[in-house]
Amino acid sequence: MKRIFLLPLLMVLLFLAAACGGTTVEQAKEKAQDAAATAQDAAAGAAEQAKEAVATAQDAAADAAEEAKEKLGEAQEQAKEAAADAKDKVEEAAADVKEAVEDAVATEEAMDAEMAEEEAAMAPLVEGDYLVGIMRLVSHPALDAEREGAIQALAENGFVDGENLSIDYQNAEGDIATLTTIAQKFVDEDVDLIIAITTPAVQAAYNVTKDLEGPPIVFTAVTDPYLAGVATAPDDHPAWVTGIQGMPPVEDAMAVIQEVLPDVQSIGMIWNTAEKNSEVATSIARDTAAKMGIELVEANIADSSEVQTAAESLAAQGVDAFFVSTDSTVVSGFEALVKVAEENDIPLFANDPASSERGAVAALGLDYFQDGLDAGTIAVTILKGEAAAGDITIERQRAGLLAVNLKSVVSQAVELPDSVVNRAAQVFD
Repeated sequence: MKRIFLLPLLMVLLFLAAACGGTTVEQAKEKAQDAAATAQDAAAGAAEQAKEAVATAQDAAADAAEEAKEKLGEAQEQAKEAAADAKDKVEEAAADVKEAVEDAVATEEAMDAEMAEEEAAMAPLVEGDYLVGIMRLVSHPALDAEREGAIQALAENGFVDGENLSIDYQNAEGDIATLTTIAQKFVDEDVDLIIAITTPAVQAAYNVTKDLEGPPIVFTAVTDPYLAGVATAPDDHPAWVTGIQGMPPVEDAMAVIQEVLPDVQSIGMIWNTAEKNSEVATSIARDTAAKMGIELVEANIADSSEVQTAAESLAAQGVDAFFVSTDSTVVSGFEALVKVAEENDIPLFANDPASSERGAVAALGLDYFQDGLDAGTIAVTILKGEAAAGDITIERQRAGLLAVNLKSVVSQAVELPDSVVNRAAQVFD
């Protein structure tokens, strides 16, 4: 077919050559044949290249198919392994759930057993019906701990609130005059015993009952019952009054301030002059500060609403630290003092551990729950008739602990030495 096509082309070329007159017919014929041969060779070469290209394409397709087959096999193997792993994990999760359920059941059983043991260890109810009045100046965590400790001691010894015991809780909400009204209420109700929490509370209870010489009074959270006028010595006190003296470790708490701030020059202290306990603590703080070579800058208040203004006044005077002892009025407004401390980067230190949780950088003080337990134990002795109040020596509470607040350390821009943090019994963050 190609030759049929090339012959007319050859004839045309011969004719043109003859017409030109520069080439003979034979020569033109030879050139045409050479051209035809060259064209045939080119066509053959192209065909061979096309054949090679087809073969290459077929090999590539075969290779691609083989690779795809291998990858499919790998994917199938991976899917199989993933399915096996998923199965193992499901089985592990099921085992964990089973173990958690078993642990929960065991914990519940252990708690039930512990509760049963506690109930078994609890003294049987004391026969009779008893009425106890509990009075305090204000509400704050330390005094809450006092109350709870006393109630626990009563319950552990057979006086259970709601069963053979009724407790009349009264809180003066910071109004000292109201304490007298509360004490008179208890007398009118003919309570079997009064538990007075804080110095102003025991003073009011004593003044209301001194002509009657009863009912028995057990005090707690009282810094100095002797200065308060309700006793003259641990073994010399009215026949119906006794309790636990809670003298805060003011000197030790101020030593912590100097340990944290070695260059401290002045300490600001807010207190209510109407609280005899604060008068005692502040007097100790003055003496301690003088021995340490530190200026004690004081601010007096009459109620908790004045705490923030007093703190701002001390901050304006440039004090290096704030210190609060066991003044109930100040402690009841503690958050206002914390606010001023944080706004002015003035570290706040306190004399009762519960104040650290509320924002003091560090607080060294008595264990007020233990204080309440001890007072409650005295109340039990009196209620059971095992001893009269006048025969029970006034003991001083000495159990104490150090608490620190790491969040307050940051907000009040201070650093606590490791020596302080390491010996803290409570760390809040």
